[in-house]
Amino acid sequence: MGKKHEDAVANAGTQGASVRKQHTSESTLRRRDSAAKRSAIKLQKPPARKPTGPMERLTSFFIENQIKLSLLVLGTIHSAHLVLPSSESFPSITQKLIHLSNYNPETGLYGKGSGDLYLVFYWIVVFTLLRDAAMQYVFMPYAQYGGVKTYKGLVRFAEQAWMVVYYSIFWGLGMYITYNSPFWMNLNEMWTDWPVMESSALFKWYYLAQLAFWLQQVFVLHIEDRRKDHYQMFAHHIVTLLLITVSYSVHMMRAGTTILVIFDVVDILLPAAKLLRYLGYQKLCDFAFGVFLVTWIVSRHMFYPFVIKSVYYDIEKNMEFGCYNIHTRQIVHDGDHSPLYSHFLGSDPDHVCFTRTLQRFFFGLLCMLQVLALVWFYMISKVAYKVITGTGAEDTRSDDEDEEDAEDEEELEKKNTDSIGVGVGTAVADAKKAESGFSSAGTSALSTLMMNGNGHSGSTHRHITSKLSGGDMH
Repeated sequence: MGKKHEDAVANAGTQGASVRKQHTSESTLRRRDSAAKRSAIKLQKPPARKPTGPMERLTSFFIENQIKLSLLVLGTIHSAHLVLPSSESFPSITQKLIHLSNYNPETGLYGKGSGDLYLVFYWIVVFTLLRDAAMQYVFMPYAQYGGVKTYKGLVRFAEQAWMVVYYSIFWGLGMYITYNSPFWMNLNEMWTDWPVMESSALFKWYYLAQLAFWLQQVFVLHIEDRRKDHYQMFAHHIVTLLLITVSYSVHMMRAGTTILVIFDVVDILLPAAKLLRYLGYQKLCDFAFGVFLVTWIVSRHMFYPFVIKSVYYDIEKNMEFGCYNIHTRQIVHDGDHSPLYSHFLGSDPDHVCFTRTLQRFFFGLLCMLQVLALVWFYMISKVAYKVITGTGAEDTRSDDEDEEDAEDEEELEKKNTDSIGVGVGTAVADAKKAESGFSSAGTSALSTLMMNGNGHSGSTHRHITSKLSGGDMH
């Protein structure tokens, strides 16, 4: 009898172990499948709110078809360029769209004119195409490969990666132009020989491309998810556009380029720090943020005030206010009683003006930029405090992103119930069946082991229970 009882206990134990092993394997597979499905849900694009009016429907159409529409416009322009007649004296519209205008063969330089707006429009379309294509087909796949788990995270990563690429190229280009110019490290030279009516092809294209980029950024600002500093950013974009436009119109590209170079460098470092954070490199992110913070202070609160000071003091030392004849470079009249718009490009083909009114306007715009920079510096200081106290660098403009991600995931899970709910429900039912089967098949063996009391029954029960619940209670 004793031997038969021992054999029965052994057989029951073997059967129970087999069931446990089978159930553990099935439970692991179910957990992996469930995790994969949850990950797939997170990487889906959140359902867009249905447009309510004609303007919203039109905006939504443009947002969803940026690449197609940009290719259509560019394809039409280049196709028309092949068939439309054009000459140096009478350039076609497509010639103005694709190439720089107002070339002077005697000097080999380019002047300015209203035809430059065609090139600006062309590059707005190009930047729209490049940004959306790079985000969808380069940056978002790389972010997914790098471990970004949510759709919103992929979009945020792609946005910041585009900024790093753009500013790296254009800051480098601006530095090259500035370094090879007479106004490198000499702010007085920004105002000498005014008006400088012509510039090299590279200098002119750089300036017009920057104008196109900032116009396109206003569009981008209204299609991205709004952050806490949306209105500050909008004000910054408008002021920047005014500065670029005014400085180009009154032939002060030297000053405009100096300001762009000072501001653009930090716009490489902050997005780079964010990319490191999205990829999970928190220590590198904190280091990059520290470099960014030092660069911000030096560039925007030390170098930039010297430019503001130069606008206020150095202009009067190096140039005389008034309206100049562009051919003789002689002052025609003081221009003090001329309306502000009369000083801008194209208002008078034979004269160009720079008056005290325009100087004050320019000075006011620069001060507005400094005020905005100080507001952002306050926000940056809050992030710096987090780094110092060990919390880690995080963009204060996006504090609520995690909550938004959670809401998006909830909505997606509800929407995907029809497609994955049946599978999840089946998995739960299978788990219950497995537990029931394990309970009926292994009860006698468990009871025997616990009744025999070999000193390990308690821990064995906890281990099996933890396996059934998918956890580990040790």
